[in-house]
Amino acid sequence: MKYTMNPAGCTTWDEWGIDAWQTILKILESGRWVRNKFHFREACRQARKFSKPALASCGFAQLPLRQRPPEGEEFANLVEGFLKDELLVALEKEWRYPLILKPARGAGSYYCRKVESKDELLEIFDALDERFRSEKKTPQDDVSAGWILEEWFSGLEVDVDGWAKDGDVEWMLVSDNKAVLSHACCETGGVYPSQLPKDLVELLRELTRKVVLACPGLHSAFHFEALINPESKEVMPIELNLRLGGAECPCGVEAVTGIFLPLAAACLALGQPFPWPVHCAPKVKVAASTNEYASHAGIVEACEGSEELYADPDFLGAAFFGTQGATYEPMRGSMSCLCWICAGGGDASEAAENLQRCISLCKLKVQL
Repeated sequence: MKYTMNPAGCTTWDEWGIDAWQTILKILESGRWVRNKFHFREACRQARKFSKPALASCGFAQLPLRQRPPEGEEFANLVEGFLKDELLVALEKEWRYPLILKPARGAGSYYCRKVESKDELLEIFDALDERFRSEKKTPQDDVSAGWILEEWFSGLEVDVDGWAKDGDVEWMLVSDNKAVLSHACCETGGVYPSQLPKDLVELLRELTRKVVLACPGLHSAFHFEALINPESKEVMPIELNLRLGGAECPCGVEAVTGIFLPLAAACLALGQPFPWPVHCAPKVKVAASTNEYASHAGIVEACEGSEELYADPDFLGAAFFGTQGATYEPMRGSMSCLCWICAGGGDASEAAENLQRCISLCKLKVQL
């Protein structure tokens, strides 16, 4: 007996799984270009003059495929010179520093760097490019897409998590991101829901609707990242991920809304409505989360929660990624994250206080 499957959709926890399911199901061409940050930037630029809220005007450029020839030292040197010239040509533009360099495809803040000057970019580029191309966990399609260079937009970063049904946003929640780590641009946690004024949250919700409309027929859970300048009220889309938000995101969203995003994704795939009355009981008013990193390389000596942590009444969830005895390398985006932890409270201040207590109940140590 033969069985056939005709799903309405699917999802993945892993950013790198998106290409696989799109290839298998042959759906949503927009899902392909949206993963390419250069193409996404182009679409945003085209929409800018028609957009309300106002999209920020930030310069950007794509750097070409960085691929060395397999053999022939003389030819290799020529190609290296050509590639170096391509970077210099891009830098001849009038840039407003600082800039951010990031892979044109992929997520998780892998190999993202903020640079303050042309000299700093030239100093770090070759070594960063070499590491990116030799990273075994990076899919070749992501490497071959090269890099995108863009002007830094000064604003407050948010995540918008939710899902779209047949091209329209059905539900979303705006949450605040904490400041990124130094030049590595690693997220360090967030606050659910956003504590921004209501008018700014509504601007971000409207931006999300417009970005989703740029992907005709989108039928997927999404994790959208954006920036907003509270003074000018300009907004800046960062990236749209057609998947569930990773790490602590489902935990934080469920804690303050009762909405379990994986269940929503399953309902989308099965063509079923989300069971609103049954699954909407918030646990806390506000949830605060953190992503913990070590500032130095070394060996993971401890990375786990304690009995006290799991017994704490304000603890909402955690996941520990460091393996005892494993080599730890900082500045590699989410690959350098030791763990995430989420705690709740009656308001943002109380949630932050409770989170700090939960962090103190973790056993985290990287030995030099």
